[in-house]
Amino acid sequence: MILTMTLRKKTSLFIAIAFACLIACLLVISLTITREGFTDIEDKEIRRDVERALNIIDNEMATLDDTARDFAFSDDTYAFVRSGSKAYIRDNLREPAMTKLRVNYVLFVNTAGRIVFGKSYDLKNGGEIPFPRDLQEKMASDRLLTGHADPDNGVTGVMLLPDGPMLVSARPILTSDMTGPVRGTLIMATSLDHFKIRQFARITKLSLVVHPVDDEQMPPDIREVAASFSASTSMDVKRLNKNIIAGYALIRDIYGKPALILRIDQPRAVYKQSQTTVHYLFVSLIVIAV
Repeated sequence: MILTMTLRKKTSLFIAIAFACLIACLLVISLTITREGFTDIEDKEIRRDVERALNIIDNEMATLDDTARDFAFSDDTYAFVRSGSKAYIRDNLREPAMTKLRVNYVLFVNTAGRIVFGKSYDLKNGGEIPFPRDLQEKMASDRLLTGHADPDNGVTGVMLLPDGPMLVSARPILTSDMTGPVRGTLIMATSLDHFKIRQFARITKLSLVVHPVDDEQMPPDIREVAASFSASTSMDVKRLNKNIIAGYALIRDIYGKPALILRIDQPRAVYKQSQTTVHYLFVSLIVIAV
């Protein structure tokens, strides 16, 4: 009788220990799966926001290229490159029109590489501003921009120039029916300055910053991520602390070289929700174990 009771106690103790171990295992597995699930959601959200920021820049480049095409494929522009008519400048390149088109710089270069005309506009404060001669010459001498042997050629993308990073579009100057011979190149550019980046941030409702890759004042987290980018990796995610997560993207220039690092950051709402969920899960499993 006593032996039977002892065996029952040992069996009950063994079952209790086994059940406790099972609950502990379930607790560890559940917490791990829950944390990994929320981490995955957090990564996907920030990467999606980075893609939104990149898309707004791509859309701006596409709009700039459409504008350049409209001006470059024109009988009036075709004639202007040869004549330098002041009437063309008065009718087509006045400040209000360029401001509406969101263009900072317009440059006409003939096939000999000579600058026919250049103009610069202040999109933030309005009005025309001086177009630096060295900037004009750098654009005009760039064979990737001006070497249009084929009427179908065109270049659109990012350039790091002395006046800062810019979105640039260069199109061969042709007649309205897109026939040649090519008479020169039209270059249009929009500055990627703080004013422009703030516009992008306002449109996307994201905390958005852009730094040139050679910026000596680049924040440490951006510098660290920039060093990790490679030919096959152009996007990354970094948890700055328990409250902020950041997403990064590398933007290459028209030559295919690293040019800009884009960063967005946002509160870790998903992380905080995961902490709450994990807390409730932990308490629930402890209650079950007891």
